[in-house]
Amino acid sequence: MKFSLDAHKLHHHLDRVLEFKQTGDCAPIYMEVSPCGSCNHRCLFCAYDYIAYPNRKLDTDNFIKFTTEVAKAGLKSMLFAGEGEPLIHNDIDKMVAHAKQCGIDCGMFSNAALLKADLAKKLLPNLTFLRFSFNAGDSQTYSKIHTSHKKSSDFEKVVENIKFANDYRKEQNLKVDLGSQFVLLKENKNSLINAVKTMKECGVDYISVKPFVLQNENQLYKNNSKFETDQLETLINEAKSYESDDFKVIFRQNAFFKYGQRDYSHCYGCSFITVLNSAGDLASCLPYWDKKEFVYGNINEQSFEAIWKSDKRRIVKHLLENKLNAKQCPPNCRPNSINEFLNEILNPDVKHINFI
Repeated sequence: MKFSLDAHKLHHHLDRVLEFKQTGDCAPIYMEVSPCGSCNHRCLFCAYDYIAYPNRKLDTDNFIKFTTEVAKAGLKSMLFAGEGEPLIHNDIDKMVAHAKQCGIDCGMFSNAALLKADLAKKLLPNLTFLRFSFNAGDSQTYSKIHTSHKKSSDFEKVVENIKFANDYRKEQNLKVDLGSQFVLLKENKNSLINAVKTMKECGVDYISVKPFVLQNENQLYKNNSKFETDQLETLINEAKSYESDDFKVIFRQNAFFKYGQRDYSHCYGCSFITVLNSAGDLASCLPYWDKKEFVYGNINEQSFEAIWKSDKRRIVKHLLENKLNAKQCPPNCRPNSINEFLNEILNPDVKHINFI
């Protein structure tokens, strides 16, 4: 089995694609959930620094009710990530467990600083994967990239927590995949190889190397330096030299070399994915979830069915699929590869399609 992090998997859900093609709509397959707005780190490149880490959390009871409903509607996966650090939410283990009980595959992104042993034991059995944000290979660089409220770096604690997660996974024979993600910047490129070595020693299944992505025009960090192809290849070749049967280095090639490229004009992908922020707003996608014109409704005020079938969502959906110029959207958005696939199906411009 292999990890596919640089493309889409919508072709594994052709029944939903057919439903969309025939009716113009469908229930979402994937949802990204932001359990809380606050974060224990202040990463240099944070995509949501401009909203100032609001001290808000999803109401647990409302979320559990909502999760039951979206599972019945056909949601298949839920990623706990979003604006802040999901482990800050006091009931994160209950939220994940309930989603799993409803038949939803659960993933999570975390910086792992708060992943204490007792919490890891509760979370890991209910997760399909846990991916750690690990963007430096030494304590000094880690402190610079993952700046936290404390004077000392969380580097050693994070490494210890990740090692425990792997040890517990092995001890309990759990099926959860453990991975890590490294956002390559000019400020941390010299520590990439040490990060690869460290993650391999921790026992994770892979480290994914991806470029910085500008999610919103209001982001404070602006990455003005692009890596030359030969420079990237040198780094990645050295990083990949540490691969083994149990550890992979995944270079997000499309994310680097196709950054910002789009061959389609409108967005169809937001019928298949959606996002829920820590205020309870259900919206089209990550770059626009702070913009009211892209918010469908709020789960504290309406049921999922009422939101998904609402006039407001119909208006947003029409905007996305007919008026929005997708080429002006932030690059490398999550629906991008889905949109490339859907555009070929919905707007075919290839001759002789029956000659397969």
